[in-house]
Amino acid sequence: MAIWKRPNQWDKLFAKLDSFKTLIELDREILKAIKALQKPTENLGIFWKTGGKNMPATLPLGATVQGWVTLGIDNHDGKGSVPQSVLPAGQSLGIASADEGDFTAALDATPVPAPADGSGNVPPTVGSFVVKASSTPTQPNAPVKLTITIANADGSQAAVPLEDTVTVSEAATEVLGDLFGVPVVPAPPAGS
Repeated sequence: MAIWKRPNQWDKLFAKLDSFKTLIELDREILKAIKALQKPTENLGIFWKTGGKNMPATLPLGATVQGWVTLGIDNHDGKGSVPQSVLPAGQSLGIASADEGDFTAALDATPVPAPADGSGNVPPTVGSFVVKASSTPTQPNAPVKLTITIANADGSQAAVPLEDTVTVSEAATEVLGDLFGVPVVPAPPAGS
């Protein structure tokens, strides 16, 4: 009785195919585990929009910039995340500078509409904020953390806080970079 043997090249091909199948199976198991952890009632699958240059924001001394919070909620219905124009009921935004000696950050009492994108569309936002650089920073030329939070009515965290950095530069002559993935723009003068 003769036993059929595959050429050596076939053995190598089948070994690669088996490795690929193992990776696909592992990927599927990881996705199942992630989906099991994500329940719409627990965290709503909140994400933060990014789309800027992802270059840390650098502000000249005394500069004020406008920022926006864009939020999407994925309820795991297979349609992906949906941009929101308001926070879910009972939730609120917060913003904080890690060192107010370098810059202050405050939510706008009345949200400022975001500028139109390159297609002329105005993205929905759930809030806007202003960051004002100090004229005499305590940590000049060093990145300082800026944090945005979303809290539930009971004070519990509704989403993972979003962090970015702002550098107040003694040498900068214009605002550069982005905050939370959205390019920074000088804020309009107060009252305008």
